[in-house]
Amino acid sequence: MYPDSLRNPEKPWCDRLGLCPMHEGIERPERFTGDAAYPDAPDDYSNALFLPNGILEKYEHGVWREKFNQIFNV
Repeated sequence: MYPDSLRNPEKPWCDRLGLCPMHEGIERPERFTGDAAYPDAPDDYSNALFLPNGILEKYEHGVWREKFNQIFNV
């Protein structure tokens, strides 16, 4: 009934922008395969460092907000 690009616009949109799709089941561009920033399997997370949200909020929020305000002159 509809072409694939109308049923799921994310793939052609991401292809044009050179981005990796976020939804499962959408084939991502070949350039992302094997890239550590875009894990393919659960084992790819074995060397990842996960920080609790409380730690991130406590130590990074102020830095992030300061940089944001600097960029946008807020």
